[in-house]
Amino acid sequence: MKKTLLIILSLMCGVCWGQQSDAEKYLRELSASYVQDSTKLAEGTLILEEIKAKIVPSNQDSKVLNELTQQIQETRKIQVRLDSVYTAAQTAMSFYIAKEKLKLEDLKLFFPHKHQMSTGDSTAQEETKLISYFGEDQTIDHDILKNKTGKEAEIIRSALMTVNKDHYLGDITIPKKGQPFYFYRYFTGGEIKKIKKGSSDSKMLKLYNLIASSSELINVLLREKNTSDYILTGKVFKFNSLSVEIKDGYFYDIIAKVDDEAGNTHIFSNQVGQSVLFFSSYGDRKFMYYSHSEKKDAMRGYTDSELSNLYIKLTDIFSYSYDIGNHYIPLELNIKLPDDIKDNNDSNVRYKIVQEAPLEKIVELRVYSDFLALFGEAENGLVQVDGRATFYLFPYPFPVLRGNSIMGQIEFLPTLSPYVNYSRFENDNRFASLEHIQDDLIHPQRLNLVEKRFLTMGVEGEIIKWQHKSAPVKLSGYGFLNYNISELNIGTEEIRDVRGLKSMGYGGGLHLSTKRFNNFGFDYKVELSWFDYQNFNVYNDVATDFIVPVFKHEAEIFYHANGNPNSAIFVRLVTHNYKGNKIDDAFYQFQFGYKFALGNRAVRK
Repeated sequence: MKKTLLIILSLMCGVCWGQQSDAEKYLRELSASYVQDSTKLAEGTLILEEIKAKIVPSNQDSKVLNELTQQIQETRKIQVRLDSVYTAAQTAMSFYIAKEKLKLEDLKLFFPHKHQMSTGDSTAQEETKLISYFGEDQTIDHDILKNKTGKEAEIIRSALMTVNKDHYLGDITIPKKGQPFYFYRYFTGGEIKKIKKGSSDSKMLKLYNLIASSSELINVLLREKNTSDYILTGKVFKFNSLSVEIKDGYFYDIIAKVDDEAGNTHIFSNQVGQSVLFFSSYGDRKFMYYSHSEKKDAMRGYTDSELSNLYIKLTDIFSYSYDIGNHYIPLELNIKLPDDIKDNNDSNVRYKIVQEAPLEKIVELRVYSDFLALFGEAENGLVQVDGRATFYLFPYPFPVLRGNSIMGQIEFLPTLSPYVNYSRFENDNRFASLEHIQDDLIHPQRLNLVEKRFLTMGVEGEIIKWQHKSAPVKLSGYGFLNYNISELNIGTEEIRDVRGLKSMGYGGGLHLSTKRFNNFGFDYKVELSWFDYQNFNVYNDVATDFIVPVFKHEAEIFYHANGNPNSAIFVRLVTHNYKGNKIDDAFYQFQFGYKFALGNRAVRK
């Protein structure tokens, strides 16, 4: 192996002169090394067969088994050396073709060998297995119906087709267990410029040797611009397993486990979510970053510093597709694949993801009361009901970059949420207060109109949202528009003369959300809003020619059972401050309540 590395290093040092005599010299040296290792491989294979012949049921000698193990390892080392020499030769040919305009046919005279890479995949094309996925440990392998006939088989086929039609999300395909792939490395523009220039310093040679194949090297050498890019390397990993979390309209968290030749397991994950709707367009541009390792043999395999510069292309190990008519945004879903360790032992597996979408998973309802109203400290709504549904507009996360480092993801106009609120007041304080009477016009207390709203209907939209997958914090800016109704009694308690005062509210704010645990968190909102009464009311006896500016703070703590966020308890403190002339005018709400779903039907993933 040392000899091979010396030959490769010598080759790269000679590249900068680019003479045909140099090409012949170094390719002939590689050819001699290849012939020598090929002879050793043939001899080692014969020895291996002789040792295997000694292993019979009547002879289970441990020395023979140890000898077999050692010979297998030695044969494997020779195969890896042959791979390295062949790769070096192909890389050298690509370099001379691109830089010195030599012909491939001429160069092959100096290195005429054909080679089958030992790390390559089998040429046999295996049929992808199909499995319907209803949830963790709830899968049906379609092979169970293979070559089956009869009434029972037809019923099962019909049931599968019906369920898939009603609740089908899409297909997720994963590779066969142990399937080899190449890592990518991020090359800066300066590094690509150095490779194209062909300088002879050791750093350039190291970068040059990282590139996987002659065709990949040619693509680099022929680039017009020296832009940074992810480039295929010659370093190999093998697929192990995959976990996916779908949330907020995209693949939020993707964790891949891959193995190296030493049996060590390395964990890679995404840093930016991938849109479900745009997966087919942009999935092949996403890369997964090294997280950590689970090492069985720390003395062999890839080191942490080496892996921190290597990346996995998302579409190498994970593919999502859909059928026409089923291209939509799913509910939150966690998937671990393979679901059974035997699923992908022999072939790739395509999972048909089936997910129900009942109303209780879409519409959020809250029922709550107010501590201050219960104890007579404020005239807030005694009982309030909220209803809200979230629709995704543009759930397409973009990376926040600093060089090759990702500082989180950002989304623009990701969601739109229509909502309604009804407040039930006690009869003696349901009406807004009167401030004074002037020029035969009754002037209501302005902020009290906002406090005594008994019906609010509107829509809230996130304008921009930032989050980092490794941080338990989300920050968003939002805007809203709503329609409000309050009541004003200008008569007496005995003889009421009620006016319904309408307003259009609009404004925006900031929303900070953080979690202490998966089911325990804190939300904080700060909001500036205006309530327009002058353009929505026409009364001769009530003054409504004003707009009410309000500055609002809202803090909420919530808790829910694990896996059931639509069934939660919460406590919320809200303050409203009038931002007009009377800056000391304010009211407060201290609410506690329950968030629940419509019905209690079990939800199946």
